[in-house]
Amino acid sequence: MDALSFHYGSPEARESIAERLDDLLGNYSIYHENIRRINWDSKLRPFLDLNGKVELLYQVSQRSRDEIAEQIVDLGFTPTIEDPTPSYLPAKTEVKALQFIEGFDHAVLDIVQASRQLLEMAKDIFYLAQEYKEEETIALMSKVIQQLSFTAVVFSSVRLAQNN
Repeated sequence: MDALSFHYGSPEARESIAERLDDLLGNYSIYHENIRRINWDSKLRPFLDLNGKVELLYQVSQRSRDEIAEQIVDLGFTPTIEDPTPSYLPAKTEVKALQFIEGFDHAVLDIVQASRQLLEMAKDIFYLAQEYKEEETIALMSKVIQQLSFTAVVFSSVRLAQNN
């Protein structure tokens, strides 16, 4: 028995979880790039309340993306995304890359929708990790789920406040 099997369970369990994490990583990379585009969009600068939240979300999404990639490595696999630019990202992803930003409402709605899509993916991985009793992934997905839930609520509130 190798150290990975002892710590992370069977090879099949590790591979199954790593594949799902890799899918999440691809989608998270698009999400992160979308946030960067929103953060850098000069049309959104007048919305001062939004700018600070988007900057913080950008930093959190970078950290979460790195932690997901590290978990794939810890499971004994290599993340397939080496370059987060859209041309290197998987063609089949849930989160779609922003081509343009129509304005405040479009930007915030994209953040909320993408957060919810990622939240569903993270929940699925959480349940899979529970099934395999893979504690490290359970802990990571708990953290990611909490962050994405918080993000969806905060940006839904920002959108609601702006529209009132």
